Amino acid sequence: MTSSKVQCKQTARITMEKVGFIDIVSGKHGIWGVKNGYKAQIKCSKAEQAIIFLVVGKDVQIAVSFNDQLQQNFGSGFHITRDP
Repeated sequence: MTSSKVQCKQTARITMEKVGFIDIVSGKHGIWGVKNGYKAQIKCSKAEQAIIFLVVGKDVQIAVSFNDQLQQNFGSGFHITRDP
């Protein structure tokens, strides 16, 4: 991760707003938000040089779609990866 944790969290907040998440809260390590009953977190970890995108909810396809939207809107320079 090339940006600081503060920059990462600012970008995460903007990203969540772009994708339509509301009730956005900033915590020690990341940002949380809610959209249509789905909860999302973007976790910024400078020590591990990683950014984690997590969306949970009752329909897997919608959760995956929201997760993809967050990753795509987060910014260039960060690769989208997902375990098979």
